[in-house]
Formats: sequence, C-alpha cells, structure tokens
Amino acid sequence: MSFNIHHGRSKFGAYNLNDVAKVIRDHNVDIVGLQEVDKSVYRSRFEDQIQKLAEELDMHYAYGSNIRILGAEYGNAILSKYPIESFENVILPGNRKEKRGLLMSKIRVEEEEVNFLVTHLGLNREERKKQMQAIDQFIRFLGNRVILVGDFNTTDSNIDFFNFKKYLIDTAEVFENQYQHTYDGFVFKSRIDYIFTTQDFRTMYYEVLDMDISDHFPVIAQLEL
Repeated sequence: MSFNIHHGRSKFGAYNLNDVAKVIRDHNVDIVGLQEVDKSVYRSRFEDQIQKLAEELDMHYAYGSNIRILGAEYGNAILSKYPIESFENVILPGNRKEKRGLLMSKIRVEEEEVNFLVTHLGLNREERKKQMQAIDQFIRFLGNRVILVGDFNTTDSNIDFFNFKKYLIDTAEVFENQYQHTYDGFVFKSRIDYIFTTQDFRTMYYEVLDMDISDHFPVIAQLEL
C-alpha cells in the first residue's frame, strides 16, 4: 500500500489516525509506504504517529524525517509485517523550505530480500525532475526486487516519468486503472500516487480505495515475486 495520510487528518480536517490503522488492518496489508507522517507535532497531538500505528498493528516500522523543527519531525514511513533488515533516509535535491526524502529499506520476505522505497516529491516541476533523477540512480544501483511507492505530486503524463517507465512497471497500468484519481482535493483531482516495481515482480491485483480518511486515497497492489 501507498498512502499519504495527511498527518492523520481526514479530507475535512478531523484527526483520525485510528482510521488509518483500520484500513491497513481491514485490507490485510503486508507492507505500507506512508507519506506526511508526524512525530511530536502540535497539530497531531504530539504523537509519534508511526510508532503508534506500528504498535496497534503489530508491525515493524522505519521512519525517515525530512523536516525537524524544535523537536518536531515530519516525513515518510514504512510499516511491514516482515522484518526490516535495514533502512536509510536520503534527502533529495531541492532548494525549497520543505525538504523531500527517499526512505529506502531492505525487507526480508520469507526467503527473499525486497528493496522497498517510499518517497514524497516536491511541488515544483524543476525540483521534481532533479528528485526523480536522483531516485532513478538509486533504483538502477539496487538493480532488482525494487518496489517504489509514494506521492509524486504529478500525473503520469509528465515527461520526467519516462525514464522510470523504461524499466519499472506502473501497477495501475497492468489493470488499465491509470485513470482513477488518487488525490481527492475539493477542486483538483488527479492520479499522483503510485506503486512501481522492477520487472521481476508480477502484479496480481491493483485498487484505489475511495474513502475520506485523507485528502489522498490509499493505493493497493498485490505483488508476486
């Protein structure tokens, strides 16, 4: 699953971190990449959101903080039913105040090691282009068994996606569901959340969950290695 949780607030502003846990549990998700995750932030009741979710769901977790202000943190996170053997958070190129990161992990799925990456790209196109180029280099270095999820803040028609699509599978396209929007703003609605894999995965199922837990919809794919 990829899910921008909007720091635990619904599309209408209600604090609902328990609903985030519920959708992950109800859909029996094995590995989740989350964006806009708070830690010790006033707006989210000073909770360590990823730790709380991990404890409630009995899952392993990793957190990548991209912004730190007076003890408060904000970034991406991973939840996994399988052991997370290692993880690293890389700050991506960009000159804007809100830094963006790529949280990379190695997860032991039974006898296989999977590279699970989660990101949340910037709002400026030139900034996103540099960030995609950096992610491209990391994925090519890893080589195979890579799952990349996240909020890319752009549609798949962006020319900067073309390098990715030379060697990554867009799981939505496998089921011809690339027209279903994932960002559900009051005015702007578009598909900007993705689950990509290297060619060694087979996409068995893909779905966008239409719900008001966040201003984004959760995106789910079932993958076979």
